[in-house]
Amino acid sequence: MAKVLIVDDEQSLLFLLQQIVEEQGHNVLLAENGEQALEKVEKENPSLIITDVMMPVMDGYQLLAQIKTRPELRHTKVVLISAAPINRRFEPKADAYLSKPYDLITIEDLLIQLT
Repeated sequence: MAKVLIVDDEQSLLFLLQQIVEEQGHNVLLAENGEQALEKVEKENPSLIITDVMMPVMDGYQLLAQIKTRPELRHTKVVLISAAPINRRFEPKADAYLSKPYDLITIEDLLIQLT
C-alpha cells in the first residue's frame, strides 16, 4: 500500500486521521506543521500528503507550494483540509480538498482515488 503523510497541529485530528488511513492498509507518517512535513517528505518520499491548511511555522498552502514547485516532488499528491473556507484558486492546485469535519467514507474514497 501507499505511504501517506498526515500533517495537522491538532493532535486529536492527527491521530484520528492516522487511524483511518492505517485501517485502509497504508503506512502513515505524522507531522505537526509544514516545516516538519517537508523534512519527512524529503527523507521518506510519501505518495500522498493530507495536510491541514492553518498551522504554525509553515501552513498548508506554503507546504503545497514547496511540494508542487520542486521537480523531484511535484508528482506527490497533496490534499488540503480545513475548517475554514479553502482558497481553491491558490496556485499550485492541490489534488483534492476536504472540509472539516470530514467523515470516514469521504476519507476512504479519497484514499482509493489518490493511492
